[in-house]
Amino acid sequence: MTSNQISLGHGFTGRFTSMSQPLPQDGDHFERFPQVESGFSNGGIVDVEHLQIAANTAHGQVVSGEHGADHADSGLHVVFIPDNIGSFLGYDFSNTLLTSVIASVFLVAMAYFVGKRITSDGVPGKLQIFFEGLVGYIHDEMAKILGNDRVTTIAFPLIITLFLYILVANWIEFIPGVGSFEVKQELSGGKEKILHLLRGPNADLNMTLALAIISFVFIEFMGFRTQGLAYLKNFFNFSSPINFFVGLIELISELARLISLSFRLFGNIFAGEIIVLLAITLQAIVTTWFVGLVNIAQNPLADFFGALFPFPVPVMLFEMGVGVLQAAVFAMLTLFFVKQATTAHQH
Repeated sequence: MTSNQISLGHGFTGRFTSMSQPLPQDGDHFERFPQVESGFSNGGIVDVEHLQIAANTAHGQVVSGEHGADHADSGLHVVFIPDNIGSFLGYDFSNTLLTSVIASVFLVAMAYFVGKRITSDGVPGKLQIFFEGLVGYIHDEMAKILGNDRVTTIAFPLIITLFLYILVANWIEFIPGVGSFEVKQELSGGKEKILHLLRGPNADLNMTLALAIISFVFIEFMGFRTQGLAYLKNFFNFSSPINFFVGLIELISELARLISLSFRLFGNIFAGEIIVLLAITLQAIVTTWFVGLVNIAQNPLADFFGALFPFPVPVMLFEMGVGVLQAAVFAMLTLFFVKQATTAHQH
């Protein structure tokens, strides 16, 4: 096993581990890229006890970082709560928040890169022609849905930003190092806790809820901007008992969007992480059975036979497609909700 130690200061030590070797399984961290413990008996027979999953998906059990020590014998475990890797201005700074900052910086850098190559004088370049055509097409299609150019001009930047951010946040977890770079934190009593420095932002419910709140506030803002105080009549209508109950149903469904938008995105991305974990574990099991070795990591042919069974590759490609789909679903739902908010209801 190759492991590089670096000092990060403030009682932290970083370790970047090679994916070709099994890792000792600590109970206090989220193992984004799982390593199977050497729990194989002679003849290549798998010891199932070393392949237990602490986040037992069959029974819906998820283990948090504080209770992960009870499952230290497991070869693979999933933690629901993100790791806090530090603090900023008195607030905890989680690994998902750090990754979201990286995704935001990437988007800002790309916007600056594209903006520097846009010119209003002379002949535009191929890159400018491509982006102008793409942005113009999306803007025209959005205008057809909203039916109002002024509303489209206001809503277009936010909806596109939501799509791009969610897409980058979904894809960033497939970059090597995300989920495999560990930080060792020294605790009182000589104990140590293993934390992961980076993790996919949308695998954290706090992040998806924040995106849902942004979308919800913007939808309500567009409703009041377009209809004024008459927008409240959609939820509080006392003209008749039927309209009153219809308004209550509208109000409940409006508030339920916070739950649907946040949990839909979180559930799909978090479930994708677990599926990738299982695929990587399955590759180790099948490869070990095929080779018939006591410990696959000690044989130079392990990488060769592992390449014959690349189970994680199609799963990761599928999850990248899911990332695009979920980004599009979130943006499209926001668009349709804006359309609904800016259209006067007839009761």
